[in-house]
Amino acid sequence: MSFNKDQPGSKIKPNILKELDVEYQQFNQGQKVRNQFGEIRTVLRQIGYQVFVEEECNGHYHPSKLFSIEESTTFKSS
Repeated sequence: MSFNKDQPGSKIKPNILKELDVEYQQFNQGQKVRNQFGEIRTVLRQIGYQVFVEEECNGHYHPSKLFSIEESTTFKSS
């Protein structure tokens, strides 16, 4: 089913169809992140609100479901 915003009688206003000006956390290629399950992933690329990781070939994460891993939080084993 296709939607034509110019269709007569349409109840949806054209400005609602635009992408909202929402700022998401930005990730860089190669950055290590942790997902909501605690698994460490490597960012492949980010397109808007889709973050693709190297470890998963299908699907993507929403930026709110990924947490950046600080380099200073790595622990040394004694």
